[in-house]
Amino acid sequence: TRMPPAAKGVSVLGERAELQALQSALPTDVEVLGPVQDGERERILLTCPHRAAPAVIAALRAFVVRRSAEGARPITVQVDPPDLL
Repeated sequence: TRMPPAAKGVSVLGERAELQALQSALPTDVEVLGPVQDGERERILLTCPHRAAPAVIAALRAFVVRRSAEGARPITVQVDPPDLL
């Protein structure tokens, strides 16, 4: 398992179905840890090599924008959150 700072870390908070849909939209070199319960929603941790980070962040952005345009409940995405570990 790759962990920051040796890898890029992203925390994503949402409903289980949203998180599963997100995982299918990500590049293959992303490791997914979780989900774990976080209040009424669930959280996953994504890690990837730094070289893959631009593609992963672009995929996350596209997913969030598409869901927003559809009027879906938002997910919370934090890239390199300070409380990751």
